[in-house]
Amino acid sequence: MQLYVIRHGHKANKLPDYNGGFNTPLSDTGHEQAEHLAAFLEDEGIDIIYSSCQLRSLQTADPAYAALDCEWHVWPVFYEGTRRTWNERYENDPDEATWATAWRAGEPLETPTQEELEEMHGHYYLLSDIPELFPGTQLSQPFSWPEAWWELKRGNTPPLGYARADLGTRALLNRHEEGDSIAIICHGTIGDMLVTSLKDFPRRQRHFSCNNTGVHCLSRRRPDFWRIRYINNTSHLPPELQI
Repeated sequence: MQLYVIRHGHKANKLPDYNGGFNTPLSDTGHEQAEHLAAFLEDEGIDIIYSSCQLRSLQTADPAYAALDCEWHVWPVFYEGTRRTWNERYENDPDEATWATAWRAGEPLETPTQEELEEMHGHYYLLSDIPELFPGTQLSQPFSWPEAWWELKRGNTPPLGYARADLGTRALLNRHEEGDSIAIICHGTIGDMLVTSLKDFPRRQRHFSCNNTGVHCLSRRRPDFWRIRYINNTSHLPPELQI
């Protein structure tokens, strides 16, 4: 099995004139990077794409989906992580940050109205809207997530990020055969957490930086052993886009 963990392209809020919301889209540079990434993944023979539900991840995955003619699954569990210090939610009881609390499924969250969505001054959309916004996507995550998917980013902590990484990779790998090549198009921090989780490295520290559309590639030799083939590969980008 080959697993490609990929960061999204350059995002628009890095531009000085950006005045959008928190669900940041790609910049023009990011869209260019996504096109180059698509060609690279086509050459790699990817069998299936997974992505987070955040706009920059969806926009990065879209050209790859068009090029690869494969399934594209959107799993909110792969949304961005955090490296900030533990907040009051779990600082007194860090053992509570387990896979069972990774997405706070037990907490009731009301679905916002369209008026409330518009007031959020961003590019938010309900989870169920994604297949219409990005035709061909499938919402196949095998555990629940609220329609207002961004609400669960509040109170996010590093241990919860690692819990999500464990939860997501375990569910994904249970669905696939040994010969599959899988791309996860997500974010820099959660991507690092995914690799750290698979390799069982020490947690709560950053191991691998990742550039825009940088690719981490791992291969599984036996059920409990992953080999890192390469980290933060950006060879698919021309030099001016390697940022």
